[in-house]
Amino acid sequence: MESTTNTCRAVQKSTSEIITVFVLSVLMLFSINTVQAQTNVYADDFLNSNILQARAMPNLNIVVNFEFQNTPILEALGMLAESSSLDLNYNRHSLDQNIMVNKSFQGVNLLDALQEITTEAGMHFYISDSGQLILTPEELPSNTGTLSGQVQDASNNEPLIGTTIYISELERGDVVDADGYFEITGIPEGRYTIRITSVGYQTKTQRINIVADQELELALSMEQDRLLLDEIVVTGYSIRQRSLPTGSLTRVEGNEFREALIQSPDQALQGRMSGVLVSHSSGQPGSGLLVRVRGLGSINASNSPIYIIDGVQVRTDHTSVNVPDNALATINPNDIESIEVLKDASATAMYGAQGANGVVLITTRQAERGQTQINVSSQIGFNEQPEPLDIMDGPTWTETMIQGYVNRQVDRGRDDEESLQLAIERYGDPATAPTYDWQDALTRAGMLNQFNLSASAGLENTRIYLSGAYDFEEGAVLASDFSSLRFRSNIDHSFNDRFTVATRLSVASSTANGLRAGSANITSPFHGGYTQRPIDAIFTEDGGYNHNDFIRINLVQQLNEDIRQTSTRQFRGSLTGVYRFLDNLSFRSLWGLDYRTNRDRLYRSALLPRYIDLGGTLTERYRETVSFNTNQIVEFEQNFDQHNLNVLAGFEYRFNDRQSISARGSQFPNPVFTQLDLAAEDFSVSGRTSQSKFAGFFTRADYNYNGRYFVSANLRYDGSSRFGQQNQWGLFYSGALAWDIAREEFMQGINFLDQLKLKTSFGITGNSAISDFAARSLFGSGGNYEGNTGLRPSGLGNDLLTWEEAQTLDIGIEFSVLGDRFFGEIGWFNTRNKNLLLNAFLPTDSGFSSIARNSGVVENVGWEIELGARWVSKSTFNWTTNFNFTHQKNEILELVDGLEILGSSIRVGYPIGILWRNKYAGINPADGRVMWYDIDGNITYRRSSDDRQMVGKYSPDYFGGLTNVFNYRNFRLSTFFQYEYGRSTYNSTVGRRMQVVSSERGLMANVARDAWQQPGDMAGLPRHYTSSSFPGSSSHNHSSVFITDASYIRLKEMRLDYNIPLEWVEKISLNRANVFVQARNLVTWTNYPYGDPEFVGQGTGEYPQSRQISLGINFQF
Repeated sequence: MESTTNTCRAVQKSTSEIITVFVLSVLMLFSINTVQAQTNVYADDFLNSNILQARAMPNLNIVVNFEFQNTPILEALGMLAESSSLDLNYNRHSLDQNIMVNKSFQGVNLLDALQEITTEAGMHFYISDSGQLILTPEELPSNTGTLSGQVQDASNNEPLIGTTIYISELERGDVVDADGYFEITGIPEGRYTIRITSVGYQTKTQRINIVADQELELALSMEQDRLLLDEIVVTGYSIRQRSLPTGSLTRVEGNEFREALIQSPDQALQGRMSGVLVSHSSGQPGSGLLVRVRGLGSINASNSPIYIIDGVQVRTDHTSVNVPDNALATINPNDIESIEVLKDASATAMYGAQGANGVVLITTRQAERGQTQINVSSQIGFNEQPEPLDIMDGPTWTETMIQGYVNRQVDRGRDDEESLQLAIERYGDPATAPTYDWQDALTRAGMLNQFNLSASAGLENTRIYLSGAYDFEEGAVLASDFSSLRFRSNIDHSFNDRFTVATRLSVASSTANGLRAGSANITSPFHGGYTQRPIDAIFTEDGGYNHNDFIRINLVQQLNEDIRQTSTRQFRGSLTGVYRFLDNLSFRSLWGLDYRTNRDRLYRSALLPRYIDLGGTLTERYRETVSFNTNQIVEFEQNFDQHNLNVLAGFEYRFNDRQSISARGSQFPNPVFTQLDLAAEDFSVSGRTSQSKFAGFFTRADYNYNGRYFVSANLRYDGSSRFGQQNQWGLFYSGALAWDIAREEFMQGINFLDQLKLKTSFGITGNSAISDFAARSLFGSGGNYEGNTGLRPSGLGNDLLTWEEAQTLDIGIEFSVLGDRFFGEIGWFNTRNKNLLLNAFLPTDSGFSSIARNSGVVENVGWEIELGARWVSKSTFNWTTNFNFTHQKNEILELVDGLEILGSSIRVGYPIGILWRNKYAGINPADGRVMWYDIDGNITYRRSSDDRQMVGKYSPDYFGGLTNVFNYRNFRLSTFFQYEYGRSTYNSTVGRRMQVVSSERGLMANVARDAWQQPGDMAGLPRHYTSSSFPGSSSHNHSSVFITDASYIRLKEMRLDYNIPLEWVEKISLNRANVFVQARNLVTWTNYPYGDPEFVGQGTGEYPQSRQISLGINFQF
């Protein structure tokens, strides 16, 4: 049982859930402070009505049944009000009474009916504590607040879809969406208790305080109960095969990215491998990447591949919540010999429980026999933002806002001159408007430097490789950086001809300072900073930080005063012994350990007005992750005549343990003293522990005849503590065939053909990457009674829960011609993921909302192409090219219980990760209003949820890369292009809020030139209007009008080397020396109009990728 105290903090929020809250809060702010005259027009009638949501809420959840046909809107709303004993109240001069309602509400709750009618009419409604249903043409100040946030699985930071957030006192709640977010609006000011429940997780309760006109954001992580962890399960296979002739794999050599401007090996995969999609989740230095092998196969379980480094399976979850760090950043890329990605069932079946998502094998360097050498390399450079956003200046912004304000006021009946004067009073005079560049103030040219030292010795019986590295990168945005120290020792020793021992040890320490990113939150410089009004000064005249009603938080001050830091310490090691009983019979024993700690510090300074009453706050979190694995393998090999047979069998065991402790305090003496023991108030502590165990038995047989015919078979029997008592063990298998036609006698006359291998494979692999207790019946806290903690059921178990399975059919051809001058591989695959772990809904009288069940099917089909050419091979000049291309199609075939839809974006017949919106039909040239298509393809001004359709998807149709290497005498030039095509995005910051004047925030410069101005304009944006909807139209904020193409081609890397002539080098007793200059993210070609197109998902508030340029030297002696 775990005890948890959650700390409120700003978290990432999905665009779709926060757009409305953001617009409403801005309009409220303006109406309170700067438009008193406007408010009085429709507020005077309600001064005695207390236009606030009541603390004793009327029952708006009653079910109503009404049929409205050409019913005047006020009459329809009056009938709905009477059904709950509400009195209708409105100002007849401010509302359009001619709107007719044509709707049918059968079995719909009252609140939904009111929202649907008023939203489409462009109205707003409020419930007063005197029982009045009050109608207004726009939002008014209220004493209600909003609760929002994100819920994640604490073990892997995956969103917990379907989690319920429930306010006990109000009997109201929300369900977490597919992105892990929730939002509850209109909560009366006061203190409440919320209850968080999710099947398979410990129920939580937490006290919250709702403040009027403010949004309380929570970051909630759900933990599984660890009482029932008593079973075992299987993990990956650790023996690295250099040759898998029947399997589908792709490989990149370490010398292709040695001394590159990367901090982790996963960055080296991007664009270099077919079938492997690698995307940066953030431009934060040291941040992680999203790696997907052959698409998304699971909806709720993890889609990440497993990483095996020198035989040790590495956990990449349980990382920082402060900074998007990367567990693989503890590996020095310069220490890597090669990286292989295994993709099909034949290649991955031997690698255990998560083989369904692919396997990444990383092998580190070793000394070459007979050589002793020392290598030193160093480089220094800088980071910068590639292209700043083209944000509107102060005078243009003021003029644009005035136009929008006047347009709206004229539509409401005011004359032009009166509207203009009110607008100038509100926004100022364009002729005197200043311009303050917040974007420039938040960015910088960050420094970077790397230093690497390695020594290797290849003795008669012993090989030793030692290395050390220091890496520091200062981000292109204030307050962000990454530094690391990494050390490695690889030693192999042969005691005799029979017995060999190898050790692989690495130690790393890293620190990352970061900032809020990845959400439309005012504390993020990529949202709050970009959207800040250009007329608001950054600093006061006396040099202090400026604050006013429109600068809710000064981002420059926040970045300079707050601390958002994570520190990581990692030890990873393995000990392997190999004993050869006979020349063809050996036993291999491997023991590996991966140990990692993370410490997070989040300090919010009392120097910021937002936190001055708290005296500053500090939250510290400490995480410890331990992963132990061992495998014992017997291998037999026999060659006779032209027959070659290899058989192995083994056992594997893995144990995972993770613990975390967090504490929070406030009211510190001053910003210099920020240790928890100095906190005076609000001290809270929480702790968690979780364990999992895996085990498995496996065997593999490979046969080939004369290198011409190949047969391979794998069998694995795995067990997992995460599944139900009746289905903990799973049987996985694969088989493969290959035929090298070029080796046939009848092909010997074709001299230009070196290889022509046909291959195919089929197999089933498993996926156990779910929560540790998804199959368990759980108990959670039931509150306290006389100092004792109570318990109550919190999750319903399922003893039948078992593995997700991936069935993969792979067909391919490998070829090379003209003495390997041209070579390549073309493959087709079909992967069908079955028994998906989904939540099946339960009747409410069961006491539980859902239960985890194996149900659902997702299919991935694709083509993969890898081509290479050695165009020129001369003594003084050579030129080589490598190109890869991947096309993937993803489709959901089945869901649980025959459902067609889960949430809004999980739909049968569509890919995972779609954009489901009303389809944009353009801007009406006659009046500048936004138009949409309905479900029948007709153009309309009023959008409906029934008319929504797929208007884009986050995953690309095609992706790949192109590498060219030119060598001329002592010069070497390499270029690497990376591309993605066919993906869309919906950026809520620069893609929506900064495209319409209704946000009354900073705007992109294109808004002034692309918006409709007069009849006949063929415009890309609607008429300037300080409302999100025009009269007679629906709001245009949530539709495909702001969805953009995020395809791109990028010159990812470019490097020029000069090898210093040997005769010069030998004079200073060196073996080799060269100097180089290189660049990363140098040039990007894209139609994406809002900066960097490389991100995961929506791109809202994301830290963009930086352009990096460095100069370096390396030498060997």
